[in-house]
Amino acid sequence: MRVSRKLRRQGSSYVITIPVDIVGLLGWEAGDSIFFKLEGGKLILEKGGEI
Repeated sequence: MRVSRKLRRQGSSYVITIPVDIVGLLGWEAGDSIFFKLEGGKLILEKGGEI
């Protein structure tokens, strides 16, 4: 599954929009902390902890 989303800068942080079907598929809920990094042209997401 490939999802293309633009990162939007907001102050000193970024906002990404993740489609609700992916959020449900991954078992995430509203209010979960999501950390991300860019690696080799891919966006790597991790829930609840730093990468």
